[in-house]
Amino acid sequence: MAASKMNNGPSFGTSSGPPPGRGRLAPVLLAGITLLIGACAPRVPVPPTGPHTHDTPELVPYPPPPARVELIPPTPGPDALWIDGHWMWTAGGYAWRAGGWEQARAGADYAPATMVRRSNGELLYYVGSWQSDEPPTAGDAE
Repeated sequence: MAASKMNNGPSFGTSSGPPPGRGRLAPVLLAGITLLIGACAPRVPVPPTGPHTHDTPELVPYPPPPARVELIPPTPGPDALWIDGHWMWTAGGYAWRAGGWEQARAGADYAPATMVRRSNGELLYYVGSWQSDEPPTAGDAE
């Protein structure tokens, strides 16, 4: 009876793969290239964001659909900030409000459209708006 060679674990001293340390190089290079590409990508100027401090939310029956993908046009000027589009609640349901370029407002942060579910299950909708430390006056617009 001929003796058969059995594989009882790693075989030391034989060359069955890449030299030690070489198999680890590809993941490191891939991670480095990914970080480099991300660091070099152009940035869209966005406003500083903050909470809804002076808004009254609206009670809505259900959450909005997923956000739409938008193509961002070239900036109209160096001080323009991009406001993402979002779903707005109307009496008949949700309507898409397209994103756009806006000028920064002195002393204000932008509070993005937000949904909040209360512990009792109610769903509240806050429209996206500029917020400042000062409460809005009757003449202030969104």
